[in-house]
Amino acid sequence: MKIILFITFMLLVGCSSPPQPTAIDFNVKKAEIINPILPEIKRFEGLIPSKNSGHPWKYTVQRHHLMKFSSLNYQYALAHADGVIIEANSEKIFNRVKSALIKQGTVARILYQYRPSLLSIYHIHFIKKSSEGEK
Repeated sequence: MKIILFITFMLLVGCSSPPQPTAIDFNVKKAEIINPILPEIKRFEGLIPSKNSGHPWKYTVQRHHLMKFSSLNYQYALAHADGVIIEANSEKIFNRVKSALIKQGTVARILYQYRPSLLSIYHIHFIKKSSEGEK
């Protein structure tokens, strides 16, 4: 009995005519555009330091030319260091590296230390003395 009732119901539903389409009125004024342009999303390339950066540490980088580092260790050191020491054989190299570090977002105090070398190799020492809560 259930099968006959189900088949009858399906025939009635399947054979019914579709609804009439709604008429489109072309004389109506155009719809208002809410967002005429795409929103501008500015890319943020700054550094957001953590509130608790842990125990004291030191991270050293040795380079012979300027380049933007992309390693996570370098970015973490750049954001969390209390001080930066640049060892180079000339103040010209120091000033170039210092301006590059400032452009990359460091807010730490940057110091110069002379290191005799025949090549233009420089060392960057990032130093974290203690976390904010341990002072």
